[in-house]
Amino acid sequence: MTVESAAEEQWCPHASKLLSLNSELGYRALHSELQKEGFDVALKKVQKYLAQRREKTEDPRKADQSKQQPLTTAWKATEIAGKGIGLVATQAIPGGALLLLEKPVIKTGAESKVESMFAALSDEVKEDILHLHNDFPDQQGISGIFGDRKS
Repeated sequence: MTVESAAEEQWCPHASKLLSLNSELGYRALHSELQKEGFDVALKKVQKYLAQRREKTEDPRKADQSKQQPLTTAWKATEIAGKGIGLVATQAIPGGALLLLEKPVIKTGAESKVESMFAALSDEVKEDILHLHNDFPDQQGISGIFGDRKS
């Protein structure tokens, strides 16, 4: 079922109206609202309709972030007592706003390639990575990522 073919069904204009009033409705809530209005429509149909509708009308907050510029004036790095350096908002930040944009150091779809890609990095970049916050302080270096090896 496409949005176009679903438009022929009687419940679709009502679904569209409900979504125009509340674009954050999930498929279960939309299904419930349609049932309250007397429409006997399968939950799966509503789910499929909503997914296809959202694909066609992409949420601008989820747009390709490579095209967005980060709001670097919306925050500042500040020392937070007992916690280190943190980012603190300097103004109201809209939901979905891009605050920070960095290129990945390593990008691969194959986990098996990460170790060799890490090894190929400059010593300076490796050192920077190894100085990042470690949620596992009992583990040294990159162990836990690549097993028991240490770098």
